[in-house]
Amino acid sequence: MNVKVLSFLEGLITNKPSASILCYCNGVFKSFEEILSLVNKKKGPMDHVFILNENKDNKLSIKIFRELKQKLTLKTPSSKQFCIIKNIEEVSIPCLNAFLKILEEPSDNVYFILTTSNISRVLPTIQSRSYLLFIENQNSKQKEIDDEIFELIRDQNQSYFQQEKNLEIDKTKVLNTILSFEKLLEEKLAYGDLDYSRYANLIKHLNQLKLYTHANVNLKSVLLSLVLQFSDNQVRI
Repeated sequence: MNVKVLSFLEGLITNKPSASILCYCNGVFKSFEEILSLVNKKKGPMDHVFILNENKDNKLSIKIFRELKQKLTLKTPSSKQFCIIKNIEEVSIPCLNAFLKILEEPSDNVYFILTTSNISRVLPTIQSRSYLLFIENQNSKQKEIDDEIFELIRDQNQSYFQQEKNLEIDKTKVLNTILSFEKLLEEKLAYGDLDYSRYANLIKHLNQLKLYTHANVNLKSVLLSLVLQFSDNQVRI
């Protein structure tokens, strides 16, 4: 897992009186063990860790969440309680409603760490009450961008006009590149490497390029616009 992400997660656990942290990724969630290892590292002798939905046999019910609420109150003023819910998007709505009752009235020194491979399936009420922490998988969108196009955009020592003539450019390839850059911007925004104002402007520009591509405007012109917006020697993102 990215050191920056681990440091941020550790900072929340160390400095916040309580927190809900929703960890999400750009594919299959592969960082559960690293998160658990960090929690165990921060866990004191009087602290407790509860893990829910760890496997398919660990069936969740409203009763389990009611029992969890009771357990979370059984602590000394200085002890911490960690509740890790794996694949929160798979939890049933009745169970999530029971969980929200706990989340809406957080106790001091109680930390919820939720993981998901599909943040779009997580209830907005849970997202709004949580710190959203993006965890990059090895198949980052930056790595999915076509190698030729990505190197063309990144390389400040080579001219676009020297290289584009050798590229095989079609509508699908350009659209996929635009979509990949959208995801790349989302990653950078989640990491804090891009401010929201800059993110919004770049997304607006990409949406315009998608319209041009669908309208069969010269594809090399669309690609040139990408180069001008994203190349290292023009604008650093």
